[in-house]
Amino acid sequence: MISHTNLLMDRLPKYFASAIVLIVILYAVLTPNPPSIQMFSFPHLDKVIHFLMFGGLSATILWDYGRLTGKYGVRQWLIVGLCCGAFGFLTELFQELENAGRSADWKDGLADFSGAFIVPLIFSSIIRSHTRHRRMRLSDLKKTPGDKDRKLYEGSFPEDERREWSALEEISNERKDSFRLTHVMYQGRFAGIIYWWDFGDFAYIEHFAIDSSARNCGLGGRALDMFTTKLRDKGVVLEVEPETDGELARRRIGFYQRHGFELIKDFKYLQPPYSSGKNELELCLMTKGKCPQAEIMALTLRKEVYGVN
Repeated sequence: MISHTNLLMDRLPKYFASAIVLIVILYAVLTPNPPSIQMFSFPHLDKVIHFLMFGGLSATILWDYGRLTGKYGVRQWLIVGLCCGAFGFLTELFQELENAGRSADWKDGLADFSGAFIVPLIFSSIIRSHTRHRRMRLSDLKKTPGDKDRKLYEGSFPEDERREWSALEEISNERKDSFRLTHVMYQGRFAGIIYWWDFGDFAYIEHFAIDSSARNCGLGGRALDMFTTKLRDKGVVLEVEPETDGELARRRIGFYQRHGFELIKDFKYLQPPYSSGKNELELCLMTKGKCPQAEIMALTLRKEVYGVN
């Protein structure tokens, strides 16, 4: 089961935690005559506070960067530590120049610099673990799809909009030259499917679904963006129900539009039935990137995907 807490954390604005810590630091170090801490005191308490503040800033920047990119290592630690440490020294210099009841202290600057490097090391395992969990990847399936695929596939699409499972297994084995099975993986777990065709000058997404445990948290959009980016300059086409089918259809079209797809208007497209006993469907085509004319794509889909000459 994929953690919804982690998925919701992924939807936080970029560098949200870092921005909060930065605001607190700016208030603490730049406000003239800040309130003193009366609850307790011990020698060099101010140095400890400086150490923790800039260490916290460095750690949260690394945490934010990791959740956004899936990267955390020595290079990131050195760059962020140097930047946060230098920022600490600059705040000390500003205090000296501001001349508002505060003065620079090189010992505070040293505490800032030390904290920027040491605190992330203390919490390194947490940052690294969180970064690893944030990683999403697309994995091309080299074998026949299994039970997880089948459950998601059959549970996500009406009968008229999908193949019989035996037919899907057959085509995945016989059409490996152009038919692709791609898994969406998140936190090392199965999170979705993208079944698609590579026709050389364009790609066609036949089925795209995200597991119910990972929906409504932005994962589908991230997976779609990653997939289209992976194809680079190849155009992508997919089918959607027309807007007149209701609110769900309009929301689905809006989702794809937010991720760069455009609806082909004034073009009547009919999806041939997958097999005898199933119905023909009036759908619309949406494209992203440079694609052939709608008529050419429709003919290719009818012949290659649905087997209609």
